[in-house]
Amino acid sequence: MNILIVTPNRNEKKSDFEGAFLPEARAFAKQHGVPSTQHLQVDLDAALSARRTALLSAIDTGPKLDALALFTHGLPKKLPQLGWTTS
Repeated sequence: MNILIVTPNRNEKKSDFEGAFLPEARAFAKQHGVPSTQHLQVDLDAALSARRTALLSAIDTGPKLDALALFTHGLPKKLPQLGWTTS
């Protein structure tokens, strides 16, 4: 199964990356046999448009994906660290 794992590249709120997103992403990768080359860390210092571009580029230029695993903050109508909303 070809899976792209996506996390932020650093803590944004206290230890959200180091304490939750990265450990969970690593556990998920181990359980599903996902190599580290299929892990995109989104640069939180980049503009929201650059974050979206990086993710879309990883999806478009990589092998066909079976799944996308997001380990980031999420709300019912947006993914704030990735700069996406339902609109």
